[in-house]
Amino acid sequence: MAIETAPLGIKLTIVEPGPFRTNFAGSSLKLADKIIADYNPTAGAFRERMKQVDGKQEGDPIKASQAIFDITKLDTPPLRLPLGKIAIISLNTKLESVQNDINNFKEIAESVVY
Repeated sequence: MAIETAPLGIKLTIVEPGPFRTNFAGSSLKLADKIIADYNPTAGAFRERMKQVDGKQEGDPIKASQAIFDITKLDTPPLRLPLGKIAIISLNTKLESVQNDINNFKEIAESVVY
C-alpha cells in the first residue's frame, strides 16, 4: 500500500507493537466460555499467558503514543515501526525464519522460472 499511495503524497507506517500495559490482556479480553481440552496446549496456554502478563507488560502506552505521533512529523517515516523490546525480538525471529526458508528452499524456488 505504501508504494501505491506514495505518488499521492500519502505516507504510511505499520505499527507493530509488543505488549503494552493496557487492558488488552485484562477486562477487554473476551474469551469463550466453553473450554475444549484438545486446545489446552494452544488456546489454553494463551489464556494462562494473558492472566500472567496482565498489568505487567513492559510497554508504556503513553510513550508509544508519543513515538507514533513523532514519526508523523518525519519526512521519511519508517514503513514498519516495532514498538518495544519484545516487538523487536519477535520481528528478528520472523526475519530469521524467512531467511532460513529462502536459504533452504532456494533451489525449488528458482526452479519454476523459464
